[in-house]
Amino acid sequence: MSEHPVRRKLRQEIIPYVVSADLLRKAWYYRLHAFYSYWGDMIAGLSALGIGHPLINAFLPPNSENKGVSVDLSKIIEGSSAWFLIPGFISALAWFGARMIFTREDGRTKAVLARSCCRSFQQIELKLHLILIGSYPMPELSDLALTQVQPLVDRGIQDGFWIWAGPAPEIDSNVEIKLGAFCEKYENNWVAAPPLFLSPSWKWRAESLG
Repeated sequence: MSEHPVRRKLRQEIIPYVVSADLLRKAWYYRLHAFYSYWGDMIAGLSALGIGHPLINAFLPPNSENKGVSVDLSKIIEGSSAWFLIPGFISALAWFGARMIFTREDGRTKAVLARSCCRSFQQIELKLHLILIGSYPMPELSDLALTQVQPLVDRGIQDGFWIWAGPAPEIDSNVEIKLGAFCEKYENNWVAAPPLFLSPSWKWRAESLG
């Protein structure tokens, strides 16, 4: 038995991109941006309470209000115990390395755009529920794929936050799960072809007979 056209449209042109958008939250720049945001809030709270250390200035996230504050590492080393120096030095190297990559790769901009893209795909998923309840949702699905899904992906590739050349790899199982959920709920409503009253040839025949 051949696959229903609506199911095929969902499997090939819409659901893979919805699933891929969910995976953007696992991208390194998305996670690092979230970490920097929480870290900045924590440091701001400690500063407001008068709790701090000169080394904290060096660990502030990019684009923070304290960006550019100079830190005299020699004074920090002199005032620190030996047990703090080695793990502190390793942590500082890791932090500065991650911060440099995040800044050079424009991680903050990518994370903000990716978050907006995820929300747009959440809206698309909501629209699917409204579209698939109809008996012949193919025209609406085609329009959704052409005017909303593909432009979002094209923009993501252009801006660098969509990290794949199409859908994400190895998502077949997730696609099948989400597709199965939609089909189980709405597939009984679908017809394989447009209703007769939508057929242009039928309309022409009716007018000729009238």
